[in-house]
Parts: sequence; C-alpha cells; structure tokens
Amino acid sequence: MLVLSSTGGHTLEQYPILSLDLPYSSQLGTITGISYDSTSFSDSSSETAELCYHLAYQNNPVTCQAIIPNFTGEVTAFNGLGFRNGVKVSVHHRVEATGSFHYLQPTKEESITFHYTVD
Repeated sequence: MLVLSSTGGHTLEQYPILSLDLPYSSQLGTITGISYDSTSFSDSSSETAELCYHLAYQNNPVTCQAIIPNFTGEVTAFNGLGFRNGVKVSVHHRVEATGSFHYLQPTKEESITFHYTVD
C-alpha cells in the first residue's frame, strides 16, 4: 500500500464470483454468510478495514461491513443477498496520513469464503 504524507493510503482486493466457480452458470443462490481471514499492513498505527458487497458487474458497493484487520471471522450482514455470476465482495484497507511518504506491506494473504444456498 502506498501511503501519502497528507492523505494516507488505501488498498482494495476484489473477490468476484465467476461462472467457472459455479456448478451451473445459470444457477442463482442466496448468501448465508461470508467467512474471511483479513490481513493488516506493517507499521500501520491507524488502520481500518471493511468488507463490501457488489451487485453483479458493478464497481460501487451496495453495502459494507467493518471488519478487524488481521482477524478471522464471519459476516452475516450480507445474508439474503444474491449469489450469482458477476457478484463480488471486496476488502478495503485504509490508513491515516502519517506525514511521510512510504509503502506498507501486508502481513499475510487474505481469503474469503462464500457460504450460500442454491435457489
């Protein structure tokens, strides 16, 4: 993550659902939970993170839920929303400005697991 001296830093990781991920590309489902294992960024003293749900093929999220950086958990805020080709979940990390220009490295890889039922 690039951190600017006056505006801080932001990073985004996206997890789309592709037709290859589904047993049948025409199947629709409903989210019943999303498990996550989030990272944090080294030397960051004021980091926030959130998990966001995007409708199929949309860049702007419909809803977001705050999560704890460098933590494993499950979010139920997206339960009942659609699970289908093109839907994606993104993880946003933000750090406050520190007065210096520098790079931060993630402490580990992030992962997302979708839990869903088929309609």
